[in-house]
Amino acid sequence: MTSKGRVFKWIETAFLLSILSVFADSAFAWSTAIPGSVIDRYGSCSWSENGDGTSTLRVRMDFKPGWDVPPRGIFQSRGILLYTYDKYGNMNLSSTPANSVTMNGVHNKAIWQGGYGYLMYTGGLASNQTPEWNKRGAFVADVEVVINNSVVSDWPALSIRAGNYTDDTHVVEATGGAYLGRFGTASNCTVVDPETPPSPPIVLKMNAPDWNLGELPEGDSEKMLSGADQLCFTYDGPVVSGKKFVIDATSVNGVVGNRYRLRNVSDATQFIPYDVTLNSGSSTTHLPNTNNTALSLNSSGKTCFAPTFKTTVGRELKEGDYNDVLVFTVVTKA
Repeated sequence: MTSKGRVFKWIETAFLLSILSVFADSAFAWSTAIPGSVIDRYGSCSWSENGDGTSTLRVRMDFKPGWDVPPRGIFQSRGILLYTYDKYGNMNLSSTPANSVTMNGVHNKAIWQGGYGYLMYTGGLASNQTPEWNKRGAFVADVEVVINNSVVSDWPALSIRAGNYTDDTHVVEATGGAYLGRFGTASNCTVVDPETPPSPPIVLKMNAPDWNLGELPEGDSEKMLSGADQLCFTYDGPVVSGKKFVIDATSVNGVVGNRYRLRNVSDATQFIPYDVTLNSGSSTTHLPNTNNTALSLNSSGKTCFAPTFKTTVGRELKEGDYNDVLVFTVVTKA
């Protein structure tokens, strides 16, 4: 639509998120379990929200044949170890986070509690004849773990590790555990040292309003939007704690003189230069963000920015509708 004597414009927004995960060095510090080659691989990792405050985590494990551990460790069962973490990424000792653990649909028979910082979900002694769990030969196990979401409220990820349970020294998978994030899990499974986990994936969701600035006066002007026109990001609060983020945006109409451009929808030669300042109340950033200025996000799990648009409407500019599309990027600053 056009209106004589007025210039209308709107800006549509799109969103692109770059994720940076920092991986910690591995370390192994078991005192009553030894590392060994328990499985060939982890696979088919997934995390599904059940909608009732619980989640189901799935991992496929290709178990190798079980073995005895001299001098007294007679193989009894396959084992599953779960690791949860506090808000600093430290392993929670002796926690039993699972509501249920199944292997090929069969529930575990027992939980071995050694009191040395880890627990193992097992099929118990071989004499229990728990299907799947007590298998000594090689086989593929589909492991399902159901947890309350509250157990990962401090650190929205956990590790699932394969093991072998004996009646003496136990064996845990030497390569580590499959690391599953509540807000982002790779189906091919990320394998980590579960005692020193990497930061969970940072997943941000953006409320992308279509900004309509209405009539723009001739010359330089500013217009601030608020309320439903705020640019809001939601995420898991603990994951962003202590991190800085660079917010920027590119324009489909290009950038000239460090300013975006609104283009006349009827005449591609007509442009209105503009730039944007985002204000969260505690920090601001200018777009285009040529200096890669970084800022913090609120630990509450949501940060909203009120945008202020600075436009320059030339005297010779034609009347009509002008628009632009901004593609936002958010990256963690190293």
